[in-house]
Amino acid sequence: MFFRSDCRHLGVVFTKATSDQKEEKAVQLLKDTNVWPPREHPPVVPPPGLDHTRQKYLFEKIRDFCSTEESKEIVCPKPALVVEDAVSSSNEDEASHPKRGRHQ
Repeated sequence: MFFRSDCRHLGVVFTKATSDQKEEKAVQLLKDTNVWPPREHPPVVPPPGLDHTRQKYLFEKIRDFCSTEESKEIVCPKPALVVEDAVSSSNEDEASHPKRGRHQ
């Protein structure tokens, strides 16, 4: 299926089954040519990123297959420190080193 649009026929697409076919069919895209969709783009939804397990897997298992240091840093960078890991390690430190009380 081949199609084209024309600035003289806003809201219409011309289609034909093959590129060498002479006859085109006009398809009206808008129900009402006086009502246009908004020109603003929808809000950007940032991707959530990879979870720590996936980052760690890519860094440890896949990084060696990247051909350059630049591609290694793009595809398999060192995993970011996960907040839960930082909290659990600080809790472990506190457990092994109890807080000292004030001397009276």
